[in-house]
Amino acid sequence: MAALHVLEIIFKSAILGNTKRSTHHSFASILRKMDISYDNGFGKVIQENELADHDFYSKIYSVNGEVNEREYFMNGILMRQEVYVDEKANHELILKQKSCSGVSTIIGERKYIEVFKYEKLFAYDDKGTFMWFSNVIYDDRGNLISTSFSEDKDGKTYDWNGLKKYYADDSIRADDDLFDCHFDESGKLIPIDIDVEELGLGDHDGVWIYDNEEGVQDLMKIFGMKRSLAEFYTSSDIFPWKTEK
Repeated sequence: MAALHVLEIIFKSAILGNTKRSTHHSFASILRKMDISYDNGFGKVIQENELADHDFYSKIYSVNGEVNEREYFMNGILMRQEVYVDEKANHELILKQKSCSGVSTIIGERKYIEVFKYEKLFAYDDKGTFMWFSNVIYDDRGNLISTSFSEDKDGKTYDWNGLKKYYADDSIRADDDLFDCHFDESGKLIPIDIDVEELGLGDHDGVWIYDNEEGVQDLMKIFGMKRSLAEFYTSSDIFPWKTEK
């Protein structure tokens, strides 16, 4: 029962007559629109008949291409669940509805700012106790560009070692980041080594990117990115826009 999706449980109750007919039709409509797929837990799609070959996998519930819920399984046992809700949703109520022994829950709030998809993730243990908060940001092509972590629910104090930034461009190299950014304990960028010759963007040795104007100019020149984005990668800014919206 723990592994059943909450909508499946409600829908089954509706069929048995435990809800009004109008509710039955409402949830039936939702389920018809919902797509269910599977991956290996790291983004690689697998088929339902292949699950027995995977110790670890996730089951994804999506509507119109947007993930609404994801369940992670280890050896067929539900270990973690993610559910995406409106930012005004009551987390305490959701945790009560989704409570499962031994299963941690991540509640995500998703919105779009400028060209970016922004997800706030709140992690809770199986008792409903808050554990950590994370910002996850994607570009307009669906590429992950930044993750940051905080032990504060309001995200005011960050673990700089946990701040990671990624840059991808499929026109240069598909299915792999062109570079990623790491930061020291003070939030200072650890210099990035970019092999422009390997990337086919020049015929000279690699370029070191630092957190200064020269680093910004180099990123703009090598990748043709806007100044605001180059400044984001060379700084410890959490967001690629000026302030959180």
